[in-house]
Amino acid sequence: MRNFNTFTTGLTRAKSQLAAAGVRAGALRWAPSRLLLRGEEPGIDAYLSQVLGLPVQVALYIGPRRAVQKPVLQVIDPSGHTIGFAKVGINELTRRLVRREADALRAVATHDTRVLRVPDIVHAGVWEGHELLVQEAVPPGRSRAAVRRWLPEATAEVGRIEGTTWSAWPASTYRRRLGQRQRALVSHPCAPLLTAALDLADRVVGTDAVEFGCSHGDWASWNFTANDDYLVAWDWEHFARDVPLGLDAVHHDIAERTALRGLRPAAAFADLVGDLPTALTGTMVGASAAPRAVALYVVEILTRYLEDDEARNGTTAMSRVSDWVPPTLGLLAGSATR
Repeated sequence: MRNFNTFTTGLTRAKSQLAAAGVRAGALRWAPSRLLLRGEEPGIDAYLSQVLGLPVQVALYIGPRRAVQKPVLQVIDPSGHTIGFAKVGINELTRRLVRREADALRAVATHDTRVLRVPDIVHAGVWEGHELLVQEAVPPGRSRAAVRRWLPEATAEVGRIEGTTWSAWPASTYRRRLGQRQRALVSHPCAPLLTAALDLADRVVGTDAVEFGCSHGDWASWNFTANDDYLVAWDWEHFARDVPLGLDAVHHDIAERTALRGLRPAAAFADLVGDLPTALTGTMVGASAAPRAVALYVVEILTRYLEDDEARNGTTAMSRVSDWVPPTLGLLAGSATR
């Protein structure tokens, strides 16, 4: 019906508006593709009606197949207005992600940020053994210009929201955790790629001091919107602490190039490396440190994809790590020697 994507095409937006009008007219009562999540107890629509205190219907958003894929439900009141979005954890991985997002929303909301806002939690609980998180519906932002205006400051606020620390790369707790994660994946078919990526990061960073803070984990334009006063960000299920600053900026820049501009991942990294001074990555960490941030991002996202089995189960171009990691490592190695 309507997903979180702020920057939809005109055709997609028109379809969404038409569908919403159909809901207000009662069309869901006859929709043959309506899906109810039911178990032994009443369906999730009945459960949500009870906990929210008003009758609701739900519409299921289906995206590309991902290892982290889970039902995302648009929660609609009797007048056809969206009052929230619900995420349902359906296995060990997605239940953990839903819990993490709820924890992240609560944590971020406690901080006094100037431009960053997060959705309120409408309900968090367990439905038939599944983690359930309902967030308020965020009103659409004004324009892309508003996002561009607030994006650098909001990115900085995410990274520094709980303070930062500095540590020499080899002695950092993050580097130690990376080593532990790598060893846990030693039997994975893509383990040699991870070893090569970590070795390159070690060479690029060397013994330099690195600043560590927080990361949203999926900092992409479809996960935030903005108005004249602030930027609202959602989808915090990959929120992390004690990670190198700059990961969110690189993630944003790669997502813009792959999902919105249609570049293949290897080409997206090449384009970013050639445009670092003007990209968000260069703005956030400085042009001289930007190549280091890109190398660290490759290690982090590759590790996550192997841990979550995204490399096996995902269907996006980024999921096919064997296609883009080798040329990207070669590109970064070449840049490091120049």
